[in-house]
Amino acid sequence: MTDLVELPTRERIMDVAARQFADNGFAGVSMRNIADAVGIQAASLYNYFNDKDALYFASIKYAFSDRLQELEQAMQNKGSPEKRLVVLLTTLARGNIEDTVSTKLLQRELLRGDSTHQKWLSERIFKEPFHHVADLLEEIGPEGEGEQTAIYLSALTMGYAILGPLFEQFGTTAYTSDPLIFGRDIARRLINPDGRMVV
Repeated sequence: MTDLVELPTRERIMDVAARQFADNGFAGVSMRNIADAVGIQAASLYNYFNDKDALYFASIKYAFSDRLQELEQAMQNKGSPEKRLVVLLTTLARGNIEDTVSTKLLQRELLRGDSTHQKWLSERIFKEPFHHVADLLEEIGPEGEGEQTAIYLSALTMGYAILGPLFEQFGTTAYTSDPLIFGRDIARRLINPDGRMVV
């Protein structure tokens, strides 16, 4: 990622806001906190965003942008069903494990339980990528089960990342924080000898 000081002011604001919202939650961050961290006057924020809600939604979209771009690239991968599944799982796992800001933002939203925010997240961030993933899984898996499989694999990769710190404490070699090893292992367990995915 570009150095924060090199980003245009609007992007710097969204980057700082996303990190603060991830660490402290929506209610735990004020516009003044964000302005101070960016190094501008609080009133200047309103030149870029109408209010805290507008900044919050923009910062979430910004936080997920790299992740969604990587997923889009992964979806264009060609090759065997197993290879395509490895790329998909690795990309999902990498996003959940390595992009702690967007992962924490998502966790906070799910715990907060605000249906308006969850609807916005569903419609503006996750709906289109979800359908692309489901289409790929429909192509390489059992017919008519693409969406269900997409739900399972999304939950699996998210749960793996969230519970990772606990697994690391077990002292077991069964856990890895390497997304590629994770992707290969899960794909190996899901692909039949005939090269089709089973769920």
